Amino acid sequence: RFDSSTTPEMHSTRVTGLFEDAKGNLWIGYETGELIRYSDGHFYATEFRAPWEQKKIQNIGADANNDIWLLNDAGTLANLEGKIVAPPNVGNAAGATAMASSPRTGVWINSGGYAFTLDGGKLRALPSRAGDYVKGICAGHDGSLWLLNQAHLCQWKDGKMIDVGESPLGDSSVVAMLETRSGCLAVGTLDQGLF
Repeated sequence: RFDSSTTPEMHSTRVTGLFEDAKGNLWIGYETGELIRYSDGHFYATEFRAPWEQKKIQNIGADANNDIWLLNDAGTLANLEGKIVAPPNVGNAAGATAMASSPRTGVWINSGGYAFTLDGGKLRALPSRAGDYVKGICAGHDGSLWLLNQAHLCQWKDGKMIDVGESPLGDSSVVAMLETRSGCLAVGTLDQGLF
């Protein structure tokens, strides 16, 4: 067990984000906005402090250059150099915020029912079916992005949105998505278990 009583670099016990980068470093984000790196058997405090009002680091990922990006609940991204990127105004759509990243292709977020790609330091909306609310996203092992919309499963690959088929979820809320090593998609929901 590692916490503030056993590891001086950890000032909080409320871990809210974990990410392993391409070099094998484990990044640990906290509700307080602190960020710790675990490397070569040691914990290291970072200079990073979340620049957003609600300090919680919700997700951590890396772009194709292995630069670390952090995401808060409002869909705002920040990197370790202090660059801040917010999604365009998507109206009053509420919804969970998620991040996916691939060492091959970069960083994506889901915020307010829309999916965005981090492109040239800006968030650009990905195309979607008219009126389809994006419930969840996850990275594919091939560098693609899986999107679960209100009624469809789609894949963003090589600059194109591919409609894979209908979603079996109905109105269920997606809380986690993962492509397994065998290529299967696992989707965790709030009210219908695992698909």
